[in-house]
Amino acid sequence: MIFIIVSVNADNVRNILDVIDRTNSINFKFIQITDDKREKGECILLFSNNLKCFYDDKNGKELTISDNKLTVFQKRYNKIYQYPLKDSPYTEILDKKKLKKFVSNSKLINKNDNIILNKENKVNIFFSKNKNELLGWEFIDQFNNKVTFNISILKTNVQANKNLFRHPEVD
Repeated sequence: MIFIIVSVNADNVRNILDVIDRTNSINFKFIQITDDKREKGECILLFSNNLKCFYDDKNGKELTISDNKLTVFQKRYNKIYQYPLKDSPYTEILDKKKLKKFVSNSKLINKNDNIILNKENKVNIFFSKNKNELLGWEFIDQFNNKVTFNISILKTNVQANKNLFRHPEVD
């Protein structure tokens, strides 16, 4: 019985790794829950280490990750907040090599139609059991907030202009 569970888990990991290998970019809708605050929007993830999210809010919020930094820009107030990515859970998710290593070295939990990969109780990354596609992630951010990012993939391997991932200028 234990052999069968180990074999199924190994198959799940192998299938997830195959999907990651074939994926260069993902365009997706998201729901981000930070503690009790819910935000929605759309993102483009370009492996490796590029993410651009447009939030559906009155502040015109945009999140940009590239060049080892994270920028939050609120157009309405012309406010820019920048954070280094070093030691951020995003480095595990957005870098294809690190994501594959994470998948290979994590504890696998089957829950309903999802696969949850957990590493050192710091980051959870969710995949669909049937398509082995990325469904989102969850972690504690630098401000000690629990951040859950649920995604719904619109398209994979979309073309994205590298300029999309340029950080806004700080005045």
